[in-house]
Amino acid sequence: MLDALNTSLSGLRAQTRKFEAHAQNIANSTTTSYTPVDAVLESDSTGGVTAQIQTRQSDEGVDISEELVGMMSSERAYQANVAVLRTSNQTLGVLLDTHA
Repeated sequence: MLDALNTSLSGLRAQTRKFEAHAQNIANSTTTSYTPVDAVLESDSTGGVTAQIQTRQSDEGVDISEELVGMMSSERAYQANVAVLRTSNQTLGVLLDTHA
């Protein structure tokens, strides 16, 4: 049960970093010589996920529509992790209530 909580918490942190990377790209889209960044999600040794920020390799600049889609995707993934946290919390509460 606690593994599910830890995995969801790591997902929340990773999606937050991913969302922030998209927001940074949008905020700097008109800045001369700005190099966009991407948040690359990787699994970690505990079964969770981390987000590594990397500079983008292409010279295409920032496509605002792609960044907005990325932000929406991060938002949905964040909401899914929150739902898992709520369900795990409710399940744990029921288990504790039955044994108390």
